[in-house]
Amino acid sequence: MKPIYMNDTHFISYDITSNKLRGKIEKTLKNYGFRVQYSIFQCMADAGQIAKITNTLKNVLDIHSRLVGDGDSIMIIGGLGVDKIGYVLGEEPKLAQYLIY
Repeated sequence: MKPIYMNDTHFISYDITSNKLRGKIEKTLKNYGFRVQYSIFQCMADAGQIAKITNTLKNVLDIHSRLVGDGDSIMIIGGLGVDKIGYVLGEEPKLAQYLIY
């Protein structure tokens, strides 16, 4: 069994307005991790697995593109160790006013 490192921990959050699309996203994420809050899942995944999860989520969004609303997004944040990575699918979150430099 491959050891799991802290930088393999990823959090995937989503803000989806369509109930149907949100259900598809939730169903997809349950295959890869577990819910830690209503719209946040935790996944233990290496870079290859994250690429697969990202592609799967992109496919779900593409298939249901007519349901994607203004401001809908999925955020993947990971690499809590040395390798910090992050992805945003959909509209970029408006976080600039909250960032501390």
